[in-house]
Amino acid sequence: GESFDIIENEFLLRRYAVKMLGMLFRSRTGEGEKRHHFISLLQSVTTSTPYGIREWVHEKEREDVNARYLHDDSISASDFLRGEEMNLRFEAIREIEICLGALFRELPHIHEALPDILKAISTTA
Repeated sequence: GESFDIIENEFLLRRYAVKMLGMLFRSRTGEGEKRHHFISLLQSVTTSTPYGIREWVHEKEREDVNARYLHDDSISASDFLRGEEMNLRFEAIREIEICLGALFRELPHIHEALPDILKAISTTA
């Protein structure tokens, strides 16, 4: 239904933003002092909850919207939201790991970012 499309589009945009943060970190022309912020933002995605959209979903469910998704298999909007939240967290973790690998391949000159990346990885476990 419409609720699922809205949730899906919201998280599609969020996953794109996560990928952009990783790309900005790995940019060869990026400003060094900004890299810390990119990793910090990625780390916050791995541990935070998108309360705005969660509240919207709960409001829709309170309105007793019986939404269905793909092939009439019944799934609640809350369950769909939880799946999208996990996908977003996994995407952020993947980007942090890619940034870590970049320190040892294409960006060895930015080794000062290593503590930030290791901290971000340790907080996701």
